[in-house]
Amino acid sequence: MKYCKYEVIWRPYNGMYHHNYFKFINKSNEFVDHVDILNEFVRVKCYTGAGLDLYTNFFSFVHLKKDVEDRCEQNAIKFANTRKEQLNILMLGVDSIARNNMLRYMKKTWSYLVNEINAIDLLGYNKVADNTFPNIVPMTAGKSADQLPRNKSVWKMQIDDYNFIWNNYSAKGYRTFYAEDHPYIAMFDFNKSGFKKRPPGDYFNRPLSVAMEKNKNIWNSYHNCVHGRAETDIVLDYLKDFTKMFQYKPHFSFTFITRLSHDQLDGTYKADKIYLKFFKDMFESDNLKNTVVFFFSDHGMRFGKVRETFVGKLEERLPFMLIVFPPWFLKKYPDINGNLRINARRLTTPFDIFATLAHILDFNGIDKKKVIKKRSMSLLNEIPEDRTCVDADILPHWCTCSKLKTLDIQNKTVINVGHTIVSLINQHLKDSLDDCEQLYLKSIKHALLLIPFEKRLRIKKTRQHVIDRKVTNVHHVKSYIDYQITVQTKPGDAVFEATIRFDQKKKTYNLVGDFSRINKYGNQSHCIEDNHLKKLCYCKIQP
Repeated sequence: MKYCKYEVIWRPYNGMYHHNYFKFINKSNEFVDHVDILNEFVRVKCYTGAGLDLYTNFFSFVHLKKDVEDRCEQNAIKFANTRKEQLNILMLGVDSIARNNMLRYMKKTWSYLVNEINAIDLLGYNKVADNTFPNIVPMTAGKSADQLPRNKSVWKMQIDDYNFIWNNYSAKGYRTFYAEDHPYIAMFDFNKSGFKKRPPGDYFNRPLSVAMEKNKNIWNSYHNCVHGRAETDIVLDYLKDFTKMFQYKPHFSFTFITRLSHDQLDGTYKADKIYLKFFKDMFESDNLKNTVVFFFSDHGMRFGKVRETFVGKLEERLPFMLIVFPPWFLKKYPDINGNLRINARRLTTPFDIFATLAHILDFNGIDKKKVIKKRSMSLLNEIPEDRTCVDADILPHWCTCSKLKTLDIQNKTVINVGHTIVSLINQHLKDSLDDCEQLYLKSIKHALLLIPFEKRLRIKKTRQHVIDRKVTNVHHVKSYIDYQITVQTKPGDAVFEATIRFDQKKKTYNLVGDFSRINKYGNQSHCIEDNHLKKLCYCKIQP
């Protein structure tokens, strides 16, 4: 190589361009050993003396932005006296890792954070929906995904119009950061319109990520590395640069990394070394001394043979959530430290993370009055010990607190419920039957009766009233029975798990929650675009 040139990766945000749009502009002059780059994202190409293109790579840089700094300073002045403490936020998510799988495959990272950094490990952290998007929305917007305004076609969802928690931080003087890898399945872009009118953060890596993805020649190691750098490292280095730049200024970052852990558990094992190095660098350099760190996953592994087991079912519903508060903060507020330790063994959800983020933003201590049970509860307050899935708005299909009783798959009622599940799937597909096959029940693989925790709790309280001779009119348990059945359908051999509620009074069967597709569907549903139907459809014409 004799010389190199760089080009700026540019993309405007005005609502006119597709969320995958970018453009290379402003090609530089030749440079040999070094060059000062004042842009955020660049592509570098290097050449022989004859002008032959030998090498291409991509780089990100974090620079101060005058408009961002002006806005943050103005907003910070407005809210300077409205809170007792001002803490930074670092949210780092990793796709598809159950807490148990973190203990198996990321044990060094877990051990470092829990044993050396004193992280809170939420053992009762329960997901509230099927896949990434509907579990991240409660965490970042405080609503369930179906409460967000949307068009009928999911892929036309106007993500820009949603009010996420980072917008609240921005409005009060925080610099904001948003980064993901694997741009084509990013949570707000996969079968959705992404951010077209304004980026989700002041620093947003999507233009770089899309530009790298489209350059096939730079990738290796099963599309996990760009030349000698792991894609995960590229994203984490961008986050690290942002955190260092604004170490002494209020900032909020949200990062979510998918590719390495999404499909295979050995990727999770490889990730252990990467995340351990990242956190050691960050904590040992004192970059996080005023920062609350949320290190988490959205759900466990959703597909495969392990998922069809009882352990796999639980793990899918119980992702990991580790939270690190600055030591000085916990020392100054020992009640909060105590509450966090207690809450590590209580039922918690993504809704509670949103409430915690809101509490931190407007922190004025903790409420001394009794905390009322509700869907979103700050972890800085004590979560009630008797909190149930109903209290936390976790549907029975996702609740891990229920007692399960195995049923005979030859039982007539079980077979009837199995046919009901397939019938309900076909109802969802009714407008797509020109492209999708009608499904039929091939077999029933597992059948369970769900006894919810709140029902057992109510029975326990009723018995105690009798023992104490306090006879009261106890509210009767609703007259319904929940069945959780795993079926295999034909054609296509799809395996679905669904929770069906039988109303004993009305004699009706209804789906509770969503259908879980627990084996991979690959390209079976290539003929349709609807995100919800992809896991249900078996296309009449198979690739």
